[in-house]
Amino acid sequence: MGEEQYKWMVCVRCMTYNQASYIVDAMNGFTMQQTTFPYVCAIVDDASTDGEPDVIRKYLDEHFNLDDQMIARHEETDDYVMTFAQHKENRNCHFAVYFLKYNHYGKKRKEPYYECFLKSARYFASCEGDDYWTESRKLQMQYDYLESHPEVVLSCHRWSILDLKTNSLYQAKNVYFDSKKHWKEKSFEFDLNFYLNTWVTKTLTCMVRASAVKKDYYKGYKYARDVHYYYYIMAEGRGVCHAFNGGIYRKNVPTSIYGNLDRVSQQSINCKVYEEIAMVTQDPLVRKAAQKMIVIDCINRLKSVGGGYFVVTTMLNKIYNYIDFIKRVFRHHVPPISSR
Repeated sequence: MGEEQYKWMVCVRCMTYNQASYIVDAMNGFTMQQTTFPYVCAIVDDASTDGEPDVIRKYLDEHFNLDDQMIARHEETDDYVMTFAQHKENRNCHFAVYFLKYNHYGKKRKEPYYECFLKSARYFASCEGDDYWTESRKLQMQYDYLESHPEVVLSCHRWSILDLKTNSLYQAKNVYFDSKKHWKEKSFEFDLNFYLNTWVTKTLTCMVRASAVKKDYYKGYKYARDVHYYYYIMAEGRGVCHAFNGGIYRKNVPTSIYGNLDRVSQQSINCKVYEEIAMVTQDPLVRKAAQKMIVIDCINRLKSVGGGYFVVTTMLNKIYNYIDFIKRVFRHHVPPISSR
């Protein structure tokens, strides 16, 4: 697709469900972006039951030109009601809000109703309804870097964590920028191997090159997660992490399924995710990362035995489960790991 054919330089994807208390922060983060290009925010409310659709409608009424017959439009199908409009003050900002008529997550439906916006965008950014951006030039800075570095397919940045249980706010750790050697640097590039073994991204931080996105990447996977999406993107090029802090990730949100699991349960899911990718792709880099996950999970499970005493039956069950788990990882005859 030629440069002149892109209607949107960036399409921002926002999936949200029962985030009535937080979605305004997310939308404020979208509309505050200062860019030299037009962008569209595709917000999908998955049939929320906490009043979130009303919160979004009120925000649209107050901040968007819903009566502009040249731009605004409304659509309705058996699956959704969609409102598209331009922001009253930020003329580069457009919203396409999809109010789903029934919960798609529960029915495991993944129809990208906003695909028309994806097809006409050069880059994709993401932010879920309970997180939000705080840097007004976030999109512009990521866009500028990607435009000048064609070999880079993924851009991310630092973020802060707002823990709702402790009411504390702190910057997330970054293995590169937190070192004395690199703390003054503005960015660093990384490859697929680094991405698989050192998590420096969050959904709210990422902007990716649309041409690097694999369509229907989740098909064939039982445990499809963000790591699958970004794995296939990173297989197409390099990533960059910027030192600027661009947003807030809310931790311990009551409606978060994964976020409210204990550490052992989360790590167990992570193991299954990496195990599955290793089996499907036969990628030795993923296999190595899966091995690392198994070791971490094993340590966490051993630590989870409470009371400070060794419960033989519990420990044996854990060990037997891990023997079976390791067998599954190496069931396929994957060539020995080679360094890259």
